[in-house]
Amino acid sequence: MKKIISLPFITLILCLQFLTLGYSDDKTSQAAKTEPPPTKTNAARESVWPDIIDSESSVLGVYSADWALEANLKNFKVEKNEFRPGHSSIFAVNRDTGMDVSVFIEKMPRKMTAVECRSFYMDRLGKSPFKMENLNLYEKQNIALLEYDINVLEVMRNLNAYLSREDYCIDVHISKGSYKKEDKQLFDAIVNSLEIKENVYDSYSRAYKYFRNEDYRNAIVFYEKYLKTNPLNTQIGWRIAVDELGMAYGLSNDWDNAKKIFNYGIKKDPEYPNFYYNLACSYAETSDLKNALINLEMALQRKENIIEGERFPNPRADSSFKNYLKNEQFEQLLKKYKM
Repeated sequence: MKKIISLPFITLILCLQFLTLGYSDDKTSQAAKTEPPPTKTNAARESVWPDIIDSESSVLGVYSADWALEANLKNFKVEKNEFRPGHSSIFAVNRDTGMDVSVFIEKMPRKMTAVECRSFYMDRLGKSPFKMENLNLYEKQNIALLEYDINVLEVMRNLNAYLSREDYCIDVHISKGSYKKEDKQLFDAIVNSLEIKENVYDSYSRAYKYFRNEDYRNAIVFYEKYLKTNPLNTQIGWRIAVDELGMAYGLSNDWDNAKKIFNYGIKKDPEYPNFYYNLACSYAETSDLKNALINLEMALQRKENIIEGERFPNPRADSSFKNYLKNEQFEQLLKKYKM
C-alpha cells in the first residue's frame, strides 16, 4: 500500500505571474526546492474545478496549512492549476472582460512583510524582457500593490497585489489589454475581495496533517468526521479522504475496516482506480491472493482514470505485493497490462 501526496480539495493553483509575461525564472525559492516530501510517494494531485467559477468566494490553499487566500473570481475559467510542497498556483481568465488573473503562493526562506514580498517579486519582474511603464507602488491595509503597463502590440495594464502569511508570500497578478478607465472597478473588485482566512479546512486539514505525520489514529477520526458532512463523490477531496481513510486503517493493521472503506468508495465512485488498487493491497496484506488479483486487475483496467497529475502506483515496487513478485499469476497480470 502506497501513501500518496494529496491536496486539500479547495486548493487552486496558478501559473507564475512572470510566466504570463512570457518569461520564466529557473530559480525557485530554496525552501520550495529543499522541503522534503512528507510521504513515501511523491505523486502530485491537482484540484478539479468547474469550467467557470460560479461562486463569489474562491479559496486558494497551500500544502498542509490551515489558512488560505480567499478571492472573488466569479465568472473566471481556471486554465491551469498546480500544487506541490511550498508552492500553489492558479491561472484563470474571464473571456467576457478580457481579464487574466494568476495567483502564486510560495514558501520563503523566512517570514516577510507584504512590502518585502513585493520587493522580492519586483526583482524577478526586472528580469523580464518586457519594459514596465507607468510604475505605481502603494499600500492598501495589509496589501502591497504594484501597478504598471506593458506595451506589446497593445498596452496591457497590470496590477500585482502582494500579501504575506507566516513564511509564505502571496502574489495576485491581474492583467487586461485595451484598458479603459472604467476597468479600474474590475481590478478593485478582485483586490478588495482578497482575504486570508483561518481554519478553512477544518476536519479535512487536520486529517490531512495527521496522515502525513503518520498519526493514523487521529487521521481516522478526522477523515471520518469530514466524510459524515461531505458524503458526495463529486469533489476531489472526497476521493482523497476515502482513499487515505482506508490507508490509515490499513497502515494501522486494521485490514477489515480498510476493506470496508475501499468497498464504500467503489460503490460510490466505481471508476476511480485507487480504491480498487488499495483494496487489492488490503487483500494481499491478508494473504488473499485471489481477491488481490481481482481488484488489482479492476484497478489496472481503470488506471487512465487517475486524477490529472497523479501517477498510478507500481505494483512491483509496492511492499504489499512483495510476497507475490515471483507468483506466476501476479506476473502474468502485470504483463497483460504492460506494467
